[in-house]
Amino acid sequence: MRPHALAAALAAALSLPVCFDVAALPAPSGEVSVPAYFQSDLTAATALDATLALVQGARRRVLVAGYVTLPPVLAQALCAARRRGVDVRVVLDRSGPALRYSGAGYLTGAGVDVALASRPAWLTAPFVVADDAVALGMPASRGLPAGRVAPTQAPGGLDVYRDMPQLARSYTRTFWQLYARAADRASAQGH
Repeated sequence: MRPHALAAALAAALSLPVCFDVAALPAPSGEVSVPAYFQSDLTAATALDATLALVQGARRRVLVAGYVTLPPVLAQALCAARRRGVDVRVVLDRSGPALRYSGAGYLTGAGVDVALASRPAWLTAPFVVADDAVALGMPASRGLPAGRVAPTQAPGGLDVYRDMPQLARSYTRTFWQLYARAADRASAQGH
């Protein structure tokens, strides 16, 4: 199988749990190229660098669904994107252990809309949608017993798909579903 066809097949397979209409897309022709990379053994710093590159390159929107805390450098990049006029929205899963810094207060102070979800295990894996690019993090619970989540665990991998509007639309729909389910708004709570 050609590398680009394999990447397209993996993109479709990974998006099935999120949105079934992606599976109905026609099979890619031999001339289609999918700009993507897959890495299963990233360090936290390398995964963060890839995510920062997506946020810094965004022109229209950045949607982040993440665990209980955001790295300060990512929060700064999201605020910088907001200052550039990019629509930035964040949903954080607060069902895990509370940490001193989540980034929610910093983001809301900069005008970023942050929704906080308190329902256990609502987010299976973090993701970022930046325009037509998607970064999918590996689930934090990978390697833990069923039902146990380690939301502060460093990412075990990151898949990035660029110039994939259908995949971005699918994850955008998922983001808005998570956003609607988030019971608390950081701006309303003063976090």
